[in-house]
Amino acid sequence: MILEQLRAKAIELDSADNLSDCKEWYVFPKDDKGNNNTLYFTGNSLGLLPKSSRVMVEEELDAWARLAVDGHFHKERPWVTYHQNIAADLAEIIGAKETEVCAMNTLTVNLHFLMVSFYKPTKERFKILLDEHAFPSDIYAAQSQAAFHGFDPDEAVVFLKAKEGNWCIDDEDIERCFVEHGSQLSTVMMSAVNFKTGQFFPVEKITALAKKYGGAQQEIKVGIDLAHAAGNVPLRLHDWGVDYAAGCTYKYLNGGPGSIAFAYVHDDLAKDTSIHRFAGWWGNDPKARFAMTDTFVPLPTAEGWQVSNAPILSMAPLVGSLKHFTDVGMDTLRAKSESLSSFLIECIDTVEAATPIQLFEIVTPRNVDERGCQVTLNIFEKPEAVRKALQDAGAVTDFRPPGLIRVAPTPMYNSHMDCFRFAEILASVLI
Repeated sequence: MILEQLRAKAIELDSADNLSDCKEWYVFPKDDKGNNNTLYFTGNSLGLLPKSSRVMVEEELDAWARLAVDGHFHKERPWVTYHQNIAADLAEIIGAKETEVCAMNTLTVNLHFLMVSFYKPTKERFKILLDEHAFPSDIYAAQSQAAFHGFDPDEAVVFLKAKEGNWCIDDEDIERCFVEHGSQLSTVMMSAVNFKTGQFFPVEKITALAKKYGGAQQEIKVGIDLAHAAGNVPLRLHDWGVDYAAGCTYKYLNGGPGSIAFAYVHDDLAKDTSIHRFAGWWGNDPKARFAMTDTFVPLPTAEGWQVSNAPILSMAPLVGSLKHFTDVGMDTLRAKSESLSSFLIECIDTVEAATPIQLFEIVTPRNVDERGCQVTLNIFEKPEAVRKALQDAGAVTDFRPPGLIRVAPTPMYNSHMDCFRFAEILASVLI
């Protein structure tokens, strides 16, 4: 077997893994025979169900049955302030102050709400910078915002692109982009981790360049999509000076399908209650909220962008799920993630070396500091058939046209042996 020499390495790495028991916190999908033999590598699309989440949802259903409307105020976690139960954990995960984070809405809705406040185009500065291969919903949001303000989306929406022939950007690409577009940029709105390639962008560097080219008035606001970054890579949004951000919770954070998203607003901006926003009563000062006055008094925190009260049954799964992250710690998770992705690449390279012709390429950065846990393969021939064969053999991955197969070993519930077994299946499919 071409991979047999790596089996012992997988066993050795797993024996030293102090997070191996974390997988017991999650429910794995079963095969047709009811066995838990699935190799689940799609936490980048939908995280597994935490066992604690079922408990939390059932607790709220029980409270609804017992208390009805009184559940808003008379229970251990009152519904009226329920969103505050997860703010501290979210803040720790993304490197923010608790007052800079609010769980609300869904991801693209939050991007729109934040751009209402922080995309203020002028004739001179009207462009929105996204990353090449950005998630389509982000592109649609940016295009529609530009059009709403009367600009041509084809001219207003620009992309940070890699050199021709490359999948991923480098520092030179970033510098070149700001030289070309910096004087016309109104806002950055790009991903921290690209959903196709898995590249972890240098957010701190990009933010610094935006501040430089934004001039003394800081006319370029920096917005970040955290969909593929939260719970995946180390983030320091406050320290990096990121102005605003939005993320979802159903991927690495295991919040459940379509679970509530969150917004981040830097403290310096959140305190400025004169900033225009779309208002709703849950962003209003709590002292006035139930007085039912006609005057909106925004909270001087990220909650000032919250329009409606929290969807409790969508938020409940996160109470338990996020606690796992803060109990373990992002630094510890990151260390295992780096080990998993590095070992997976080593296994895949071994398979590639044994193929008579090149059948695929890894498009994710080799430098561990430039990627999250996801490793993306570009399959040259019949990629959909390859993904189906992987699935039929028990390896659950994700396909993105034209030929990308995304494999994301997550440190909470994947092992080095999982990565080894994936490579074995890949070899059996391709060779």
